[in-house]
Amino acid sequence: MAVKNMNGKLKIKRDPFLDYCKKDCYNFLSPYGLGDTLMLCGFRKEWEKKNGGKIHFIIKPSHEIVMKIYGINNYTCVKEIPGGWANPRLCDIAKQQGEPKIGHLYIAHPHFHKRYIDFLRKNDRVDSLKPFLAFYREFLGLDQEASLEFPHYEALDGTTICQKLNAYGKSENIILFLPEARTLTELPPSFWKNILHTLPKNAVVVQNTSDLSKSISGIPNIEMTLEELVWLCVHCRAVYALRSGMCDLIANGCKDLTVYYSMHPNLMQRYSLKSIFKKDIREVYIEVSNIKYYLFGFFPLLEICKSEEMNEIKVFGCLNFCLKKEVDIQKLYWNRFLILSYRKK
Repeated sequence: MAVKNMNGKLKIKRDPFLDYCKKDCYNFLSPYGLGDTLMLCGFRKEWEKKNGGKIHFIIKPSHEIVMKIYGINNYTCVKEIPGGWANPRLCDIAKQQGEPKIGHLYIAHPHFHKRYIDFLRKNDRVDSLKPFLAFYREFLGLDQEASLEFPHYEALDGTTICQKLNAYGKSENIILFLPEARTLTELPPSFWKNILHTLPKNAVVVQNTSDLSKSISGIPNIEMTLEELVWLCVHCRAVYALRSGMCDLIANGCKDLTVYYSMHPNLMQRYSLKSIFKKDIREVYIEVSNIKYYLFGFFPLLEICKSEEMNEIKVFGCLNFCLKKEVDIQKLYWNRFLILSYRKK
């Protein structure tokens, strides 16, 4: 990589990305979510068989759990990518290295490769019906009959999470809520509380969110590492989760899993865990519409979260109350002298 020094002369500077590569392997850098890394690991054996040579994965620290449940040792965990994982340099590398090549760095996601623009336009829209497995098989150049290896959980250590759960009883009696997702519209707290009311009165319910502001009030939020979380999901009584990459990690091991989808009904068909893992998993689409009202178009004043069961109102980002579905929200508008605008998620 050539850069100019203080005198304006070109100077060759070693690309730090090259330090992560192995000369005798295909070096796959996985820059996106847990589900993407799981797909790469699940199709690893099929890809290596077709192309010859071994894949060396370059991953974020949070994705090390995926290597563990697949028994993969040929990986490098990078704590800090220069410039962050959104570094434009990754696009430059993808442009220079459009195909995997032994000894070179390959950005293993189609979003970084211009030659996949048409592919993404057709298959990566929110309303696309292209199944996630078919999407990845096509991207990796595999036959549609190529099999996905499922993860296994025997290597996970549950010692520390069992200690954290001492106050709540045995793990096999616990019901776990996972209400957080990065890409889907989150469901209102009232939705999860409605589920809580349908459970047996003696049910032990806990939750886990990385962002405490997204936790459900009244339900204990247990702080866990990813390994502890996956272990608990596999060993607890039941899991209720908003669809996220975490669901890909736990789907093959959960005893009783219910997954909720929002934003668009096609997402449930496209990312169906039941279809991917061939298991009896309950999957439900919940229609949610979030509308935010701003004072003078800037200060957050009112947020309305519409779901199938009820309308949840949040005032000034802190005061919450719920209304039954029959209530006309239009009648709740504020005094006319306030200048309001709205933004819809």
